[in-house]
Amino acid sequence: MVCCKFRQQLALVIAARTEDSKNDYGLAVTEAMLLPALEGSSLAECFSQGRLFTVDLGLMHGLKDVNGHEVVAPIGLFLLNRSGELTPLAIQLFQRPGPDNPPVTMEALWGIIQGMKPSSFEGPDGLSVKTIQTFFDGFGHIVLDLVTASLETGTVPASWKHATITPIPKGKLISSDPSSTRPISMLPAITKITERAVQLQLAEYMERHHLLSETQHGYRKSHSCETALHVVTDDILRAMDSGEIALWAMVDLSNCASRTMDHWLDRCTTMGAKGMQAIMTKGLSRYRLDKHGSIAREIHSRGVSGRDRLPRYGYRDSAQPLHRLLHAYVTSVITHYYPTEDKIRQDHEIQSWWKDLDRQVAGVPGHHNRGFGCVEEIADTVTCLISICTIEASALSNPSYDQMAVILSYPLKLVRAPPTTKDFLTVEDVLSYLPSREVALEQLVTAQMRSAPVTHPLAQYRTAYTYDPPALEALEELREHLRVLLGRLQQQHKDTKLPYTALDPDRVVNFPRVV
Repeated sequence: MVCCKFRQQLALVIAARTEDSKNDYGLAVTEAMLLPALEGSSLAECFSQGRLFTVDLGLMHGLKDVNGHEVVAPIGLFLLNRSGELTPLAIQLFQRPGPDNPPVTMEALWGIIQGMKPSSFEGPDGLSVKTIQTFFDGFGHIVLDLVTASLETGTVPASWKHATITPIPKGKLISSDPSSTRPISMLPAITKITERAVQLQLAEYMERHHLLSETQHGYRKSHSCETALHVVTDDILRAMDSGEIALWAMVDLSNCASRTMDHWLDRCTTMGAKGMQAIMTKGLSRYRLDKHGSIAREIHSRGVSGRDRLPRYGYRDSAQPLHRLLHAYVTSVITHYYPTEDKIRQDHEIQSWWKDLDRQVAGVPGHHNRGFGCVEEIADTVTCLISICTIEASALSNPSYDQMAVILSYPLKLVRAPPTTKDFLTVEDVLSYLPSREVALEQLVTAQMRSAPVTHPLAQYRTAYTYDPPALEALEELREHLRVLLGRLQQQHKDTKLPYTALDPDRVVNFPRVV
């Protein structure tokens, strides 16, 4: 029962492990520690049989809760036992790189320091970059330990944030008037080195995985404010030449959430409003529409697309057919309006939409020069966006009340820092981590609202939006296929110990819930 429940809660992050990837996870376990739970098999045999899976929430690594505590970023190793259930082998609350795999190597650190300007100005620590360059052979290992510790723990010591401020004359004349000088802040040399290490790692990662949009001009080689202004000016002139209206919208995301929602998140969740925004920012930096937006491709990337690997996986068995039905429907409608590729290329509005999407998210189907080129690229994009707002939104919201009804099983908020040892906890110890009764009630009410039955499920609308006969025909065909899929899933539920009903077609929303 526990295994089935755990599979439901972590349906979106289960990934298969193979022999090639067996060292990819950061669990501090050995084969000897795991052997008693492997049902008489060796670790190599479990790998070859495809029976090992991980749940890795590394996205949470380095984030802080509302009280400034580091939140857990768990990673778990699971075995598909002979009964077809996922059973936990090892669960680790935090992710830490091993000492033999530091975030920065000695060679990379020397490259960073050697490339810095040999300034003799000293910060509050009394060290200059030039001094570290000169004596690196003697204490370079100490610098490496400091930088590595900062990156591993995700913290910057308070002393590293202190700067020596020196007034520099604005002109040639020296004056006692403060307004004739400009302040220069000299941070400690170790701070500059760490900042450079982080900047280089981030830039290299983003470039290697093609996560930066072509319109990203800040903090990139061969890009600057001048190139950004050139692109914006060129877009405006092109729009004017085409007789279109050009609007320039500048968005400040710092206050994107309402104060009411911010208050609820701070009161009822461990992460709080700022923590949630940090999770979204971190997640979007890794997101690709062509991979993560396509349910089939995303599940395949985790190695759990086939029943031969994971026989009972409710999310996969419901989400994949739903995505296929949506794709068929979208393709049918788009083919009606765009019978030829020339019509797609000549539609400036849809090509402009592609550019807008490409500026905001990586991996939009299409070509970076011409945009959409065929029906398949448009259908893939539209289907991904619809499935995010319907299938994936329902997979997250529908099980909410089932998961959170027992606060001990799925607490949204911990009022203390998470445990870092395996010491025995009494009942009083466990309860001391939980929020007050008033907060727990708010959590349950919200979870119940998120899980409430939908009045207008997928493809059933309160107001008619489709009137064109071919589009109406495609919509009716989608509704019929959804009814057939619902019947098949309900029949499967009868033979399942703990059925996964979150994505039954009559429970899938047409749009994300507000609460």
